[in-house]
Amino acid sequence: MTDRFRIPLAPAGRGGPSQIERLHRANYPEPDLDLDFVPPHWTSQAEHAEAVETSAPEATKDAATDAANLPPLIEPCERDLRAEVTELCQPILDYLSAFVIIEVPDNFEDGYHKPMDTSKPPQPQPSPEAEEFKARKVDLAAQFGAWLESLVEFLTVHRAWTVAEFREQHAEAWRQAREQEAIVDGIVAEHDQSVSEMRKARAALGRANLLYRGHDTVKPNLDTLPSQADLDAWKAENSRLKMECDNADQTVNLELDRQHSLRLRHEQARIKLATLKKSESDLRAKISGQVIPVMGLEQEPEL
Repeated sequence: MTDRFRIPLAPAGRGGPSQIERLHRANYPEPDLDLDFVPPHWTSQAEHAEAVETSAPEATKDAATDAANLPPLIEPCERDLRAEVTELCQPILDYLSAFVIIEVPDNFEDGYHKPMDTSKPPQPQPSPEAEEFKARKVDLAAQFGAWLESLVEFLTVHRAWTVAEFREQHAEAWRQAREQEAIVDGIVAEHDQSVSEMRKARAALGRANLLYRGHDTVKPNLDTLPSQADLDAWKAENSRLKMECDNADQTVNLELDRQHSLRLRHEQARIKLATLKKSESDLRAKISGQVIPVMGLEQEPEL
């Protein structure tokens, strides 16, 4: 290697950076550190805690609002499916348990030769067929027990699914009933406002009629030699008072029509609300296992 490709290092035993380090520092100087620099999105621990405390009431308020808009959770009635299945299938188990495999012994020869012998005749060894029947009986009992467990599991899962379906339907019925109830309350509030407006309109009509009729008493008499300007002024004021009477009477008629329409709307909305409440009540009864009479007849609970 030639000398022009060599980079001299610092002499041994002498301090200071080597030439390659000096070249690196000259080409890539280290940036000055700003000790006062703060990241734009950085917050201190105290500021973070304060922000959390500030947002906590809003989160609590939102959670309370969400809870207020949720339907009540109806608990299903208690039901022991295992006990019901056991009661239903117990006769089969009892029948299978009482079934005895009997193999009749053949002691004809002994009885023929010893007719007066009262001792118990010897029992033969069980045949393979009898042993096979006993094994099949035990296997049937085991299979039937497994089938009972499968039936209980099926009924339990199906009941949980039905409860979930009924709860979803109840939540929708509850929401619709609440919305319809708000509509009915709004119609009632609007009717109350219309009654107040009607009271004001009738009072205004009474004042307008009083002023209009009273204005006839001040009609200029030609015997008093009024001018044409006096007659024109009276006619203009009379027309204005007549227009006020007509407007007040029209306002009263509009409020009457409004109240009539509100009564019809309220009756329709009230009937719809009663129907929705009945649906919500029936779904609650289904979930809780109550008896729902249909056409005067009681039906078995679905759950």
